[in-house]
Order: sequence, then C-alpha cells, then structure tokens
Amino acid sequence: MVKQEVTRLPALTDRLPRLAWHLVEQRHLYPLSPPPRDCPAILASHDASLRIHTTPDILIVPSQLRHFVRVHENVVLLNPGYSSMRVAGGTFAKINVLPPSAVDSAGDMVDTAPKIFPADCTSVEIVRI
Repeated sequence: MVKQEVTRLPALTDRLPRLAWHLVEQRHLYPLSPPPRDCPAILASHDASLRIHTTPDILIVPSQLRHFVRVHENVVLLNPGYSSMRVAGGTFAKINVLPPSAVDSAGDMVDTAPKIFPADCTSVEIVRI
C-alpha cells in the first residue's frame, strides 16, 4: 500500500497510522480504492460488504507491521501486533473505554459532561507477552 500512496497527511507523520487513516478516508476496508484492474473478481463481488458507512470510533487494523496506537480526528487507530512471533512472545492491546458521561474534556470525573468523543474516553495499552 505504501507504493500506492499518493497523498501524505501532514498531521500524521508516522507511516503506519497514516496508512490506517487512509482506510477511514476512503470509507472502504480494501486498502486501495478503487482496486487495481488485476484484482480478483471475488473482491468485486464483495465490494458493498467492504464499505465503511460511518466513521469508526476505534479502527483495529491487525498486521505483521509494528504495533501502534494513534488518535487522529477523534478516531483511535490501532494495530495490536501479533500475540506470538514464532518462538518469542508478541504483543496485544488492552482497550479500556469509559462511558462518555464519566469523563470531561480535561480527563476529570464528572456527573454530566459536554459532548465528548469516544477517543477522549478510550485508553489503549500495548502489552508485550
């Protein structure tokens, strides 16, 4: 996908979160939209199923690449990595999401809070096994 990347986002300087953000921008789970002409016909038949109709609060994109967690435009972008790397332990993600009414924009506990995005109520920890 990196070779196919045409635009760069100045707000996301890290390559891996930037590539995950392209999925949100394209509103499609196939990393290249539109797909190349030599793409298998099976993808074309499932195109509607791969569409993202609303912006996700948390986008988990597991891959063989290095694990990461970033928040961009109120979306938590997460690659938890692998739980095992052949003979060595890998990584996994612990995700904790508080109810929006429990946190204000400063991170303090309150009874009633103004509009808060789920990314403000989410904490993610990458744990090495």
